[in-house]
Amino acid sequence: MSGGRQSTPRTVAARVLAILASFSSGHTELSLAEISRRAGLAVSTTHRLVGELRAWGALERDADLRYRIGVRLWELASLSPAAGQLRDNAVDKRRSPGKLDGRAADGDGRRTAS
Repeated sequence: MSGGRQSTPRTVAARVLAILASFSSGHTELSLAEISRRAGLAVSTTHRLVGELRAWGALERDADLRYRIGVRLWELASLSPAAGQLRDNAVDKRRSPGKLDGRAADGDGRRTAS
């Protein structure tokens, strides 16, 4: 990197990953121009790759032409062992809501004084 600019990803895989990495918790919906800028790619390249990601389901586009992570990526992420552990922990917490803070829970999950 020279002059503070990002170098353009060289391989197609690196470009696709740069597009996906342009999304973050603070940037969940992006325009094509925002994706292009954040990924360090030409708009034409971004348009072509975003189109392929959208066709596969990795990205979705709303009526305002803003993109967000698609369901297909969520489905893939759910196959991770870490996702299974998170899911198991969440189920355990739902099964024993009284154990969350030491207070008992009534039938609908509200806390009651013990």
